[in-house]
Amino acid sequence: MLPDPSAIKSNIIEALNDQRLRAAVMKATDHSLTKRAEVVAELPHWEALRSQAAQRRQETLLHIDEHLLQLERKASEKGIKVHWASDGAIANRLIGELCQAAVASGMASPGQSQPLIVKSKSMTTEEIGLAPALQAQGFEVVETDLGEYIVQIAGQMPSHITAPALHLSRSDVGRLFADKLGVPYQEDPVELIGIARKILRRKFLSADIGITGCNFAVAESGTPLIVENEGNGRLVSAIPKVQIIVMGMEKVVPTWEDLMILLELLPRSATGQRMTGSVLYFNRPSTGGEPDGPRELHLVILDNGRSRALADPQLRSILCCIRCGACLNVCPVYRRVGGHAYGWVYPGPIGSVLAPIFLGLEKTKDQPFASTLCGRCDEICPVKIDLHHKLLELRHRIIEAQSNWTAERGLLTAWKFVLDRPELYHQLAKLPRFLLHDICRTLKTPGIPVWKQHRDSPDLARRSFSQLFQKEFGSD
Repeated sequence: MLPDPSAIKSNIIEALNDQRLRAAVMKATDHSLTKRAEVVAELPHWEALRSQAAQRRQETLLHIDEHLLQLERKASEKGIKVHWASDGAIANRLIGELCQAAVASGMASPGQSQPLIVKSKSMTTEEIGLAPALQAQGFEVVETDLGEYIVQIAGQMPSHITAPALHLSRSDVGRLFADKLGVPYQEDPVELIGIARKILRRKFLSADIGITGCNFAVAESGTPLIVENEGNGRLVSAIPKVQIIVMGMEKVVPTWEDLMILLELLPRSATGQRMTGSVLYFNRPSTGGEPDGPRELHLVILDNGRSRALADPQLRSILCCIRCGACLNVCPVYRRVGGHAYGWVYPGPIGSVLAPIFLGLEKTKDQPFASTLCGRCDEICPVKIDLHHKLLELRHRIIEAQSNWTAERGLLTAWKFVLDRPELYHQLAKLPRFLLHDICRTLKTPGIPVWKQHRDSPDLARRSFSQLFQKEFGSD
């Protein structure tokens, strides 16, 4: 499945007609919200914690250049090799060169027909299409997070930021494993996990290079880190001789104190846990006398449109995002169509803001409109990003960029003309009222049939609000 954000409208129509998909997404998001509510209720200072995190994240952005340079300096002093990439193409080329150099130097196994790269979960590498880029250079790339592994062998994108295979049921996974891995069909989760574990364990033990993402990087000590639950991140970073960390530049945090606040918010918001199974800190490459750990440790810091957001006062705070995915779980649109409908690796409210920033408004002009603007994403965001205001801002920019006369613009212009003339409005309001109910039920346009499958037009009141108001209070 290749990313195609321009197909969002047709994707949504297809998803609305997929009852199995809708049931799977609703069940999974309901479960996540229930777990989150339980662990959040344990913290009476939750709202204060959110406010503190939001303030610190915004302050970090104001001086992000200083923090990134400090991160580079401190990491380099410990033997971590720091690289900078202005966009995804440069990052993919750079990482490919690092992998090729590892093979040429004997750090990876030169005798294999396909040098093996194991990856832990990373939305940043999904964003730049790193795995396909490395596969095109002759590497075997294996995702080792269970959800990522499932969607990889299915040939799909992740459908959620923290739960990549959220859209699939256990029977779906059972059929997928039977088809792709040649094992007998079964849908017992324990057995399915055992099958994946057996396959992935062999990959870990023979891997040449490990690639991880980066949840945060502490500037004051030069320490990138990841949080995980499955143990695959530890194996990816401990067994191969070369490890490459790919980090979006907004992931920098100034101090360990900043980090501790975010680590209290992230697992509760993302997975409904008090804390994740592991927090892995990457301080330095290993020495020759140590039994595990990479001999080479690289940190690739990626821009890829983040500087544009940083320079935009209306959109800057989107870089505060810690990729918890909570906004997806409460979004009425996401909950009914899933992640693939958005056509890109970041779905939901956060994706509808990030897509125009990273890919441009021309390619993603429909994404900001995939929202009810209910504001629940703002309410649940652990760092208080005003997502629905950003969606409104992007909608405004998209409409302003349209130079041609559209039916919508003509209709709104005519509506404004009528509203500016109260007498005309009152006269016109009387004419269609007795027909409006039947029109709502029978009007046939491309959008209405989809709406009518899941909604119904309410019966109109016998008298309008305006008529009732005038009867009660008079024309004044």
